[in-house]
Amino acid sequence: MKTHRSNSRAQAEAEGHMLAAYAITLGGDDRVHIERQVPTESGAVLDAVVTYVTSDMEDPPPGHRIGIEVYSRIGATRGGQTKKATDDGLKLVAAMLRGEIDSAVWLTSPEVKSGLTGWRASDLRQLGVSVETVALEGLERAALLTGQDLTSQAVHVEP
Repeated sequence: MKTHRSNSRAQAEAEGHMLAAYAITLGGDDRVHIERQVPTESGAVLDAVVTYVTSDMEDPPPGHRIGIEVYSRIGATRGGQTKKATDDGLKLVAAMLRGEIDSAVWLTSPEVKSGLTGWRASDLRQLGVSVETVALEGLERAALLTGQDLTSQAVHVEP
């Protein structure tokens, strides 16, 4: 049987780096707790739920839950990749409607966000999904680019 050779490990590691960087913008480990791979009532799995454990008067209150979907890609999207935002957005909006999370973030690279335009960007915003960015640098960026290259080559190998 032929399998698709790709490097999803690089993508998963990049997601972890992006979540950690985003958590710092929310106040870091002292203020938020990150739970990875959180199942929802529908059976979908959110990449993460960040819960505030402490807050200032201006911040969300303790217990506020932010559902996060991460798209760790560098560079412009092509073809079906453009639908990733709306697929992830649907999971987030449904979890908000069920009361499983209080707010929603789609976390991606600046390059991907700049390509998110038209009705997809408008509808995500109107439905309460905030599109945030984290730019990977150094070794994390290089590892993700290598993983993306393997995937784009679509090399099939016999196991």
